Amino acid sequence: MALTVLVVGLLEHDSGKTWLSYALARLAGGAAAVYKPIGGFNAWYSVKALRESERLGILVGNDALLYHRLSGIDPAVLNPVAYATTPPDPPAAVRTPARYMARLSSVEAGLALWRLPLQGCGSAVHAYRAEAVEAAPPGLAKLLRRLVARLSAARAEARMFVEVLEKGVLDAVLEECRERLAAGKKILVIESYNNAATPYRGLDLCSLDFYLVAAPGRALLYPAERACRALEVTGLVRVERLLPYLGAPYTTLELPPVESPEELADALEGSEIASLLGEAVGARG
Repeated sequence: MALTVLVVGLLEHDSGKTWLSYALARLAGGAAAVYKPIGGFNAWYSVKALRESERLGILVGNDALLYHRLSGIDPAVLNPVAYATTPPDPPAAVRTPARYMARLSSVEAGLALWRLPLQGCGSAVHAYRAEAVEAAPPGLAKLLRRLVARLSAARAEARMFVEVLEKGVLDAVLEECRERLAAGKKILVIESYNNAATPYRGLDLCSLDFYLVAAPGRALLYPAERACRALEVTGLVRVERLLPYLGAPYTTLELPPVESPEELADALEGSEIASLLGEAVGARG
């Protein structure tokens, strides 16, 4: 059974979860995989991901592409749920500034294109929201329309996507993907979503090994069982609120400023967490 590390973020955005997850997997070489159950990205800042999605025939964001390049694993397995948001064309800000700003701050309002594994782990069902695609800046709207056609995406409403996630409809499929990845590796790194204490409700934290809280400059390592108990007792679902109930970390990891996830992996060589991963690889043959 794979040693499993769940990486969560203290901040809603830019905690450093992706680079840290990548670095941990790279330290373990081919013995590790990264699992990102749910991944969202802003299409305006991710043109390369849109073009790669068109080439691959599946919606995939920058983070999942990074993990795919590292492991070669099917993006539909390592990242079962993917979605792209888009900002509206700026002239809208002149006409309705409040609505423009709401689109920028709400995932549901900005949701343009998404992928769900409705037929089991590894499957890909695409849908798009026509209103968001057509309201995007002209050049981006053109890219999105082309991608919608390439993916044979069905027209749908954002609320459908949100309800599927909120009601836990996909939990069984997300667990299926996690188990498939864990079966073939000695170490599985799971990246959570934003600052959520767990990426999906069906994930049993007590069955994991470590709970790693990422923040700029530091990462705090806890036994996963402690996070599991704290979540059960408090019901708190955001990391910044759950953190005071976790007690003292097993160890604190210093994260230096780096230019790439590869540089971060090199910087973590010889660290305590690198030793833990090395021991796990050795213990699992």
